[in-house]
Amino acid sequence: MIETGRTLASNTAFHVFLLLIVADFISGNAKAFIWGVVNSKIGFKGALKHSLAICLVIVVWLVATEFGLPEIGVLVNSFYIMTYAISFLENLALCGVPVPKALLNRVKTEKAKFEKMLEEFKEEEK
Repeated sequence: MIETGRTLASNTAFHVFLLLIVADFISGNAKAFIWGVVNSKIGFKGALKHSLAICLVIVVWLVATEFGLPEIGVLVNSFYIMTYAISFLENLALCGVPVPKALLNRVKTEKAKFEKMLEEFKEEEK
């Protein structure tokens, strides 16, 4: 399992996931500041959700890889990448940064694909 952890730590997609979490957290705080709705409880809740997402991806990746199903770890990581990409783009848009609708729509479309793949995988296991 230690080797699997090293593989995850050197995985570019996992790094993208972590980078998007940081970007989403910063842009979310900027959005709250710009809109004048800064709230420590909401900020703490967001930080907790981000931490749990990181833990979930790590655990799923490690367990799935140990059971010989690394694609499940990749799928879950990809799902979270899409989720955080959408959130980041939405935060930027609410901060007044022009975000092309086509780009935002494209990311939402990709997220829907991964959600469908995850559902299909769950149905195959039944």
